[in-house]
Amino acid sequence: MHNETHKRKKIICIVGESCSGKDTLTRLAIEMYPLYYRGSSSRMKEVVSYTTRPMRKNETQGVEHIFISTEEAEKIKQNQTLLAYTKIKNPDFQGEGFEYFTTVNQLGEFNTYIIDPNGINSMNSLVYNGIVELCIIYIKTPKFIRFLRSKKRGDDKIAYYNRINNEKKQFELFHTMIKYNGYDNAHVIHNIFGFKHSKAKRICKIANKFL
Repeated sequence: MHNETHKRKKIICIVGESCSGKDTLTRLAIEMYPLYYRGSSSRMKEVVSYTTRPMRKNETQGVEHIFISTEEAEKIKQNQTLLAYTKIKNPDFQGEGFEYFTTVNQLGEFNTYIIDPNGINSMNSLVYNGIVELCIIYIKTPKFIRFLRSKKRGDDKIAYYNRINNEKKQFELFHTMIKYNGYDNAHVIHNIFGFKHSKAKRICKIANKFL
């Protein structure tokens, strides 16, 4: 039975394969939002997830993720309620893989989450019980463009292909759900070449209507 006794927490989920441009467009939209909706009481504020994967050379602690050790992750999971969780295989196939998760305590005023389909699926029970309401924005980018972007940011070629192969299965199901309206509130933004401000503006428009 759905819980209608309280206001559901609204979360904008930005989804896209590796190197789809989801991080760039999301953070640009967050910057642009106050300019387009000055009179709005709502704001886009990004949830920063925990991860056990190593920090990349172009990343900053606490910006893209909160980078923690496996031991630290276990302590957090034992002491806090998880909001979303996913585990991704290590691109070099060593070890048990990298964890990505957020906790309910992190939500607060945050409402924008860069996430993968498995992370969305892990929130199904919270959606069903009326605790959260999701708006899904899929950044759809052709494979060859994603590869060019991976080269530009200096990704190891083998590690990149391993990463996209690891995420292939979850995105196949996600594509089916998007195609046949398997999500209540889902949008697709095609991200090919250029015009990133117009795409970020569209994210702002969707977010303003939802929030």
